[in-house]
Amino acid sequence: MLKKILKIGVSIFFLWFLVNYIIVIMNFKLVSENTKQYILNNFSYEEIQYFTTIGFGHEFNSNGDYSQRFLQEEITFKIIGHPSNDDRRFLFKTVDTLNNTMLYNQIKFINDTTASTAITVYFWTEEEWKKNMPDRYSPTAAGCIIPRIYKQNVLTKMDVIILTDVSFPTKQKSTIIQEITQVLGLFQDSENEKRTIFSDYLQDTCFGPMDLACVKILYNSGLQPGVRQDTFEEALGISDEKTLERQKKPIKKSLFELN
Repeated sequence: MLKKILKIGVSIFFLWFLVNYIIVIMNFKLVSENTKQYILNNFSYEEIQYFTTIGFGHEFNSNGDYSQRFLQEEITFKIIGHPSNDDRRFLFKTVDTLNNTMLYNQIKFINDTTASTAITVYFWTEEEWKKNMPDRYSPTAAGCIIPRIYKQNVLTKMDVIILTDVSFPTKQKSTIIQEITQVLGLFQDSENEKRTIFSDYLQDTCFGPMDLACVKILYNSGLQPGVRQDTFEEALGISDEKTLERQKKPIKKSLFELN
């Protein structure tokens, strides 16, 4: 009887190991030579290194630090709620800047609240957030990103929540520009860069040069979803600055000031 139980236990463990091994193999992606050369030829060591801080992993991804992004050429979005005219204007300026940055993908507004879109942007008061999505509510957050359909690191449907009863206009704008950019797959925050929208403390309302470099690397280089961070770093020589044989580029002014 004991031998039979042990045999069943070993079989279950082997099956579990085999399933997880298959999942790892299916999710394992390499950095193509074309992607590698595009990145090395167009970005400084500092920009590539900063991308590794921003562009891998997320709190809702428990499978490790992988690249994640939308694959469809047209990334549609709709607005639910009651944004102010200033909020709408700033949102569309942010989208315009992102569209001018991405070569092969475009974010398109759908003026139909019943339409099925890749991204849904909710402009809610704090009370509406607590009522409509209590499990996602955070009393200290001015906004958040919620994955809806997300498989093998490919983003298909995402929600963005932005509070409308924020006391300071600067905080409101910084939340809009951060969440709308991060929902593309740049989920991590950074408190090390002096000029970045990826900081909850700086509250920047315009893109820094490093920010747009991250968007370009993720969407213009051919980088596929599912590339592990350590695989990316090894392919690009991030662990050894000398392998890039590049001089440090001067920090440029923001390409687009959003007011």
